[in-house]
Amino acid sequence: MKTLLHMLKGPRSLKNKLIAVLLSSTLIPLALVGAISYYTIYSILEHKIEDGIRSNLSQTAQSLDTSLNNLKFVSQQLSLDGSVGQNLSEYLTTADLYKKKLRRDQIVDELNLISFSNPNLGMVCYATPNDRRVLFPNYCPASGLDLSGLPEFDNYADNRGFAYFGPYNSLGATGQKVLSIARKVQIEDNILYIYIETSVEDLFGDREAAGGSLLVVDHTGSITYAGSKSFTVGSKFRADSPQQDDYLFTEASKQGWSLVSVIPKAEYNREIDQWLLRFFVLGASSLGVSVLFAWMIWRTVYRPLRSLNREIVLISKSNFLSPVTFTDVKEFDFLLMRFQDMRTRIRELLREVREKEKRKAAMEVEKLMYQINPHFTHNTLDTIRWLARMEGHDEIDRLVSTLNRVLYYNLGKGKIATIADEIGALGHYVTLQQIRYNFQFDVRIDTHPRVRDALIPRFILQPLVENALYHGGMADDGVIRVTIDLDGDGRVVITVTDNGAGMDDAAINRLMALDNQPAEDGRGAKAGMGIGINYVRRMIDFQFGGRAEFRIESGIGRGTAIRMRIPYERKEPDNDERADRG
Repeated sequence: MKTLLHMLKGPRSLKNKLIAVLLSSTLIPLALVGAISYYTIYSILEHKIEDGIRSNLSQTAQSLDTSLNNLKFVSQQLSLDGSVGQNLSEYLTTADLYKKKLRRDQIVDELNLISFSNPNLGMVCYATPNDRRVLFPNYCPASGLDLSGLPEFDNYADNRGFAYFGPYNSLGATGQKVLSIARKVQIEDNILYIYIETSVEDLFGDREAAGGSLLVVDHTGSITYAGSKSFTVGSKFRADSPQQDDYLFTEASKQGWSLVSVIPKAEYNREIDQWLLRFFVLGASSLGVSVLFAWMIWRTVYRPLRSLNREIVLISKSNFLSPVTFTDVKEFDFLLMRFQDMRTRIRELLREVREKEKRKAAMEVEKLMYQINPHFTHNTLDTIRWLARMEGHDEIDRLVSTLNRVLYYNLGKGKIATIADEIGALGHYVTLQQIRYNFQFDVRIDTHPRVRDALIPRFILQPLVENALYHGGMADDGVIRVTIDLDGDGRVVITVTDNGAGMDDAAINRLMALDNQPAEDGRGAKAGMGIGINYVRRMIDFQFGGRAEFRIESGIGRGTAIRMRIPYERKEPDNDERADRG
């Protein structure tokens, strides 16, 4: 299933994988740092902005409270308790015109001094409520002074003999936004009001110029001033229902009135949005740099890969002589050097293969000749056998037939046979040797029936018997015993013994040496001694490895015993054999 999914998806290029890895290594840390930074910076900026708004609002409320207290203090100076009030009382009660003029000048001077010492004050005057006449104004009012039409700032103060109005445009010539106080003064039968204005342009104007607006709410919850179009003067203010696009911050005073700062959400989030914009610009720049690095790394890797691909294409075209183009990258140059060594080795191997093919062709021809020669030999022997039979030479006929069977069996050396086949071929060989030699000897074969179908390399028993005949010092009445049986471990035990002259340990060691060379030595060893033994040992080592044993036991005058132990492996019967057994 996994392989099928991989095949459906298809292999991805190194370039895409490299870009994916670099983008992941950039985006994941950037996303984590960005998320942590966002929540951290957002919290910091939010607290900073909120604290700044509340601090500014608190300062505005304190300044406004200070302005109201200043109005109250100045009004007390103008009341009957102050020097100005006393001069005003004499001015209104005296009938002496000279004294009236003196008191008037003193009042004007003191009012000018008060105005000079309080630069935030606007128009300062006395007013009569009935005829709206203005007395001693420092600024000429645009019209008669009508206090009934002024917006109340806080009518709670009216119970104490004075009231605050505003904010509104000054009644004097300045036209600024002002707060005012009207304090009632009664001099005998005359009722006057002290009217004093103070500018709040700096308080409200600067605040609204900073991106927000102000509301003034009196102690009853009514809006007395609205710098935002979302609110209406005279309506009730509800802090629990802010406008959709505004944030509201409230600062209450001890006198009962409240200031409300109205901040548009866009303005409130402006600094946060600027930070997000900078972060996104930084993230996009980082992403662009990562893509650039990915492209540079890809270029660094792609050129060496292209050189490797070129070498592979040259090898596919059997071009092994072109020079290798190095890349000046240590790791890839090392690979190219190894690739060059591999190409040299392939060229040498191809040359060796061509030489082996030539030798193989020659061996095929030689093998064919070897196949032709035995075939010719068998045909010739058959011709001799038929001529002998036609002439009535039965002994020659039997000899040639036996020789032909021995040759046919021996030409298959190295192949697998059964012990029964090997014993049959050994019988033909012994027959030939009894005709050849001029002394009598006997070969006795004792094979247990249960091992007759055991597998054994072909041409194993004959060299052992031949070694006993040629090199064992056999004489008349010599006996060679061949015993084949199973031992207690279930292995096939083959023992070949003779009653010949035997041999000493030195001769045994020479026979057991795998590099034994057939040569005449100084002690009279016969030429060719050990070739058959060497063949047998090599064949069982090749066929069974360490599972086989081979040893020689002999002594001078005691004969020789050669013993082999090989694994018991049976030949499986074919269909014809199963049918015969059935």
